[in-house]
Amino acid sequence: LVECYPLGIRMREEAFQRLPLHVACQTNASITTIEAIIHHYPEATRAKDRFGRLPIHYACSHDAPAAVIDVLLREFPASAGCGDDYGWLPIHVACRRGANLHVIERLLDCLPRSSVMTTNKGSTPIICARQGGHSQRHMDIIDFLENYIQRQQSSTVGVVQEVSM
Repeated sequence: LVECYPLGIRMREEAFQRLPLHVACQTNASITTIEAIIHHYPEATRAKDRFGRLPIHYACSHDAPAAVIDVLLREFPASAGCGDDYGWLPIHVACRRGANLHVIERLLDCLPRSSVMTTNKGSTPIICARQGGHSQRHMDIIDFLENYIQRQQSSTVGVVQEVSM
């Protein structure tokens, strides 16, 4: 399709101003499709739609495989810290939707402090996971984040103690 109509990969749909990469992430397109779109238009990973959402927001909200998240983060690691118009980072979306723990880990690898960052209404990733439901995946995310935050705080306290000695 790109060879037949090269401009199509850069065209936005009218209603929400989404690019083909946004739509591919929203509709659980294959990793091959996602990689092909990024190959032909890598800047699409940085493009926001009408709500300020990046393709990674859609991937996180539609239970994309961890491999898709990996590809999106490899192309644009800073996307882990990009909030939409409501202050939702990809980690907030992933926690709310009960994403795979690998997705949560990858987002935290890119932006460790996102574990405690809040949306415009004050929701942390843990709050988002709690609001998302009581599935085992949500419970696993909450446990993982609580342990992650505790480890982060412990390592920070250790550094502060070393410096003050």
